Amino acid sequence: MKFSLIVLFAFCFLSAKTQLPQGWELSIGIKQYDANKYNEIIHSFKQQLSTQKQSNQLTKTLDALWEIEKTEIQLSEKEKITDFSIHFLLKKGTSPQTSVSTIFQISDWSVRNFVFTPGSTYAGNRFESRNIDYSPRLMHPKDVGLTIPAIITDVPRLNIHDGPSRIQLTSGSAAWPCIGYWDSSKSTGYLIVTTQGNELGDFGIEIEENRFRNVASISISAPHVRQPYRYFIANNHYPSTDEAHNFKTGDSITISCRLHTFPAETIAAFYDYYFQLQGQMLQELTFTKQLPFSKAYELIEAKYNQMNWNNAGFYAMDALNNNRNWKPGWVSGMPAAYALWLGGADSTRQRIIKQNDWALPDAIAPSGFFYERGMDGKQWIGGDLSKFHTHNWHLIRSSADALYYSLKLLKQQSAVLPPIQIQRWNNAIKTVVNTFIRTWKRYGQFGQFVNSQTGEIIVGGSASAGIISAALVEAADYFDDSSYLHVAKDAALYFYKNFISKGYTTGGPGDALQNPDSESCYALLESFVALYEKDENLQWLEYAEETAKLFATWVMPYHYQFPLTSTLGQLKAETGGTVWANTQNRHGGPGICTASGLAFFKLYRATGNKTYMHLLRVIAQTIPQYVSRNDRPIKELPAGCIDERISTCDWYEGIGEMTGISTWAEISMMLTAKELPGIYIRNDKSELYILDHVNASLTKKNRKTMLTISNPTKFPAQVFVFIDENLTSTAYKNDPKIIIVEVAANRSRKLYL
Repeated sequence: MKFSLIVLFAFCFLSAKTQLPQGWELSIGIKQYDANKYNEIIHSFKQQLSTQKQSNQLTKTLDALWEIEKTEIQLSEKEKITDFSIHFLLKKGTSPQTSVSTIFQISDWSVRNFVFTPGSTYAGNRFESRNIDYSPRLMHPKDVGLTIPAIITDVPRLNIHDGPSRIQLTSGSAAWPCIGYWDSSKSTGYLIVTTQGNELGDFGIEIEENRFRNVASISISAPHVRQPYRYFIANNHYPSTDEAHNFKTGDSITISCRLHTFPAETIAAFYDYYFQLQGQMLQELTFTKQLPFSKAYELIEAKYNQMNWNNAGFYAMDALNNNRNWKPGWVSGMPAAYALWLGGADSTRQRIIKQNDWALPDAIAPSGFFYERGMDGKQWIGGDLSKFHTHNWHLIRSSADALYYSLKLLKQQSAVLPPIQIQRWNNAIKTVVNTFIRTWKRYGQFGQFVNSQTGEIIVGGSASAGIISAALVEAADYFDDSSYLHVAKDAALYFYKNFISKGYTTGGPGDALQNPDSESCYALLESFVALYEKDENLQWLEYAEETAKLFATWVMPYHYQFPLTSTLGQLKAETGGTVWANTQNRHGGPGICTASGLAFFKLYRATGNKTYMHLLRVIAQTIPQYVSRNDRPIKELPAGCIDERISTCDWYEGIGEMTGISTWAEISMMLTAKELPGIYIRNDKSELYILDHVNASLTKKNRKTMLTISNPTKFPAQVFVFIDENLTSTAYKNDPKIIIVEVAANRSRKLYL
């Protein structure tokens, strides 16, 4: 298998000796394993390499003589960027069941270092953890309360206690094959970036601390051999089945990586540097265009009406097994209703009205929050049925989502429906608003799980309700009540201080304890942007930018190369732009759960930072390829279904495999089609961004700007074109020019702007 390089290695030599950071050493490692004992190490050899920029040396291990060639290229002395290439050649003998490694040893290590792999490891995942089968809920009374520190599941992590402390990953176990850390004592960041792998498959990426936590080593290995365990859905003690390689005379292998050493006063500065690196890749990332947004929406709407509608009067979340479950938010419910209303047919809208009549107020629990979920519109259920003690638990994120999207929906509906019809729904939603206000005033937080009967916070902490400030901004406008803004601002400050400023957010999904996750992070971005739109206080804009760069670490900036025999390999799936879920559920997803990414569009218009648009483009353009179609079925899914799991590692289904489920990603696709422009033009700077699955170009003719749109797909496209003139940071609210352009399949259209 061939692997494309993520980084390019230049050829310039600035000095003769190594430019490793102070306290670092570079070594090679050679290990042999016993596969019958789950890859128990039977022989391990480590040798420090010469400090010269280029060196060759011979190494003897058991029955093998190795030649090690090191090439070190310093790309920038000022920026401290260095490429390393280690070539292993077995000159004589054999070395069965072996892996080789490039090892960076750091002798001035500290447990305070913030260890990071994008989408996989935040703060070294050095939290309290519990080994609880999926779908986990906290079990022990001592773990439940208002002020308990974050508790995560049994994932690869550095040890918060005494004992072995090691993280073993494959390159596909992170959103991007890199590992690094922020050293606050030195105000310095370090990132080691590598490729997906080489001819032996994906690389192994590992960090290990010594017993006294004052020395650590970071290694890149080929092939990857995790031992004696590997990670498998909330279980970091699953027996390893990795296979080492049988090297013979003449075999050779190369491991290459790039080390970045850079100033970083804060964790925000660390992420800012990462964002700049990632942005270079995002700008160049391309996709095979096969399904216009408008057609994707059409397929999903049809699927919702055929499979999700329950005659009790609601759109259910589980379309394939049965359509009995309704959830207010997180993965279904009100976010779906809003998405379907935006572009749905009259018959679809009539069903949403019927759902509103049922859910508002029947879906609201005695606490004033929504119920966790309902069955057949009659039976209300809380928590996880397999864990009896959670029978009244309600994920606060679900009510926050439902409130946010209900308000956006009501704003749309109030413009076209009679006030008397709207009033009952308004009263129900105002109950939820006021319940959030009371909860904040009582606790100074919203927690993660609340009692749906009493409103009492059961599991505290987390950024689960991160979208609430955006919801309260909507409520202040909709109900013309500015008092809601006080809590919106106070809550946003709480979330920034307790999460964003620490470099991670937790509590968004209800199935991953308080593992760091992408969903709560994006929710906070929506909130900070909403507050900035409301009062144009630059503090909110600063917080929004920090949050956006943290969220970007969850987004894949390259196309993983799947095994050709896998489901995704056969589909030629492109993974760039997929959003990783959380540090437990290690997969990319088609879109943001459950959002379009509109906040990034607003953030670009407020700041002019092009990388926000490049990030939004790849997130949006990746989704349509995962829509199952009659002419291109995915895992036997009916047309209009999207599976949430794009697996580049063996965390659950296996690399390149899918379960074949209908998920929230369908909502994200619909919101993407209706909230985002398919083409965005900033006319004053002749900037053009294409989000939809079409091609476009701008030309000047007779002092006029001509837009050419071509549709390379076999489906007709209805393209939403959004045009800004003379955009400034204070004029981003100005009304744009918006046009809808219809382009036939395999045809082009030209028009003057």
